[in-house]
Amino acid sequence: QVALRGNTRRTLCDRPPLKIRVDSSIWVGGEQIHRGKLKMVSPCLWSSEGEQLLHRERLAYEMYQQVTPYSFQTYSTHIEYRSTESFSAGVSQPVFFLEPKQDLYERLEVEKVNEEIVRNVSGDHYGNFVLFQYFIGNTDWNLSNRHNLVLVQNVEQGRAIPVPYDF
Repeated sequence: QVALRGNTRRTLCDRPPLKIRVDSSIWVGGEQIHRGKLKMVSPCLWSSEGEQLLHRERLAYEMYQQVTPYSFQTYSTHIEYRSTESFSAGVSQPVFFLEPKQDLYERLEVEKVNEEIVRNVSGDHYGNFVLFQYFIGNTDWNLSNRHNLVLVQNVEQGRAIPVPYDF
């Protein structure tokens, strides 16, 4: 199943960003992804500049993985866009998928924070999160309304940890 996502990108980009739901495990770029909802990140524009921005965003994910394990894994591949009216060759572009949230929770042995108001955020993890966002120049996030982040917690530690996405 395929659905649209990303309110801002829908209005600014040549093609809308997609969320793909798969009911069984799939292989992407040599990596197995379990079933779930996959965010597909593709170039916003049909240009080499669009592909360059896509590579920069993926690099941001890879850099954040060096800062903390509390980060989404990415899976790179190429996708071919074809017309529904003909079976002729389409246009191939690089894309990457984000690890499904359920896989993130299981890999890190954490749970999603369900409280509306977060009262107890880990200072160390929040400091890393904010410094990294500043380092890459990303201002499109908000902790209080959980914009472009998910909050998780290790039950034993009890403090919320922000995990960013959509750099």
